[in-house]
Amino acid sequence: MNRRPLALLAAFILLAALGGCGRASDELEKMTREARPAFTLSGEELFRDYSDRDAGDKKYKEKILQVSGPVVRIRSNVANDRVLLLRGAEHAGDIQCHFFDSYSEQVSKLRPGDKLTVRGKCTGKIINVILDPCVIIP
Repeated sequence: MNRRPLALLAAFILLAALGGCGRASDELEKMTREARPAFTLSGEELFRDYSDRDAGDKKYKEKILQVSGPVVRIRSNVANDRVLLLRGAEHAGDIQCHFFDSYSEQVSKLRPGDKLTVRGKCTGKIINVILDPCVIIP
């Protein structure tokens, strides 16, 4: 039995799916960039409001936020994506920002202490308050 047509079909389906994911990601990035934020605040204010996790979730979770503050650190996660931390509360936690791939170069040029404003969807707090996905606001 010739498996070549089946392999070609599987490859075509995979490529179509990956192409669709790229367009979906582009559309999500555009929506995030153009969204009107539910709240505009500093990283310190956001972290303070999350001192009670349930109250923080009720107010912010699943909403688009615009958050400003100094960059604390930039690192890569296990998927090798760039993750940026904005100042939250000294020694307690920060605002963890996950960016679309198109922001990799911009994020890599940032340094601790740089002032930054991001817009992203709040997904809650573990140790840090998480915004995922994010865009940089000029």
